[in-house]
Amino acid sequence: MLILLAGVAAALSASLVSRHTGAVNAQLGPLQEVLMTKSDLPSDTVLKAENVGRYLETRLVAKRFSPRRHYSSSEQILGLETQVEIPAGSYVSPGQVSEPGNENVPRFRTGFRAVELGVVASRSMAGMIEPGSRIDLLVTVERDGGAGITYLAYENIAVLAVARDERKEGESADPADVASGRMLVTVRVSARTAVHLVAAENFAKQIRALPRPAGDDRRLGSLSVTKSGLRP
Repeated sequence: MLILLAGVAAALSASLVSRHTGAVNAQLGPLQEVLMTKSDLPSDTVLKAENVGRYLETRLVAKRFSPRRHYSSSEQILGLETQVEIPAGSYVSPGQVSEPGNENVPRFRTGFRAVELGVVASRSMAGMIEPGSRIDLLVTVERDGGAGITYLAYENIAVLAVARDERKEGESADPADVASGRMLVTVRVSARTAVHLVAAENFAKQIRALPRPAGDDRRLGSLSVTKSGLRP
């Protein structure tokens, strides 16, 4: 009798766990494998079969929370070199690693971070934005009452990687973005600037990238235009 009751209890427990797991999966959506760091991964580290297990592991992450560009296994980055220190528990993205000795990729110094963000760029100039180039960023925000402002947010930012912005299914696009062309850029910035850029991507109406001519390090300083300032 006790054995029978124990079996029934075990079955009920398994059923409850299964139902709870199903409910959680329904809320989070589909899962996918994503490569993450399990310990701090130093900059300038060449990833080899003998050391990837020390730094990296594959985890199941809800697709809605995973980065747009990522690796799913350590085999995909064997032979590549880290361009920035990647803290434990972080996703590993293409902008953080490159072929060893790639002179076209700006090197990192202490205090810098790699940030990937979606930007708008003129289709005719998109080819000028490539790893090793530099860009200025214009940010457009809408204020209370519908009044907008566009300002020069950052100048002379180093580009590490570039990719198409593959929008998620069902996600609408701003007509201005479609007319111009959206792309993903990974840039090298200070830790403070990284926070500002992430906030801009989350809350600003648009971030536009302007390619800089090679060798042009002149600074424009503070510059902004409001909607009312466009009137003749």
